[in-house]
Amino acid sequence: MNYYTLIASLTLHSRRSLRGPEYSGRETVNLDGTLTIRKVTVRDLGMYIVVAVLQNFQKEIGFGRLNVYRPVSVPTLLASNTTVTENEDTVVMTCYKDESSTN
Repeated sequence: MNYYTLIASLTLHSRRSLRGPEYSGRETVNLDGTLTIRKVTVRDLGMYIVVAVLQNFQKEIGFGRLNVYRPVSVPTLLASNTTVTENEDTVVMTCYKDESSTN
C-alpha cells in the first residue's frame, strides 16, 4: 500500500482513525469499514483499495472503482409542426442540447 495515496485508516479495537495525505475533509471511514465521500467531484474518480488488518495481523484486501459523471443538461425537443392530420402530414422532431442539435 502506498502511504502517499492514503485517505484514512481506522483501527477497530481502539476505534481510532488516522488521516492520510489524500484526506480532504470530505471523507469518513466508518466503523463497518465503509468509506463515505461527501460532495463527490470528478477528481474523486478512480480505484479505491480497502485493507482490513484482522486481529491476527492477516490482511483482507478489497478493490472498487468509482466513476463520476458530469451532470447532463435536459434536452429540448422541438417539433416542426404541432397540428397534423394522421396519414397526411410530416413532423420533424429535433433534439437540442447544450446549444448543439441532433436530428
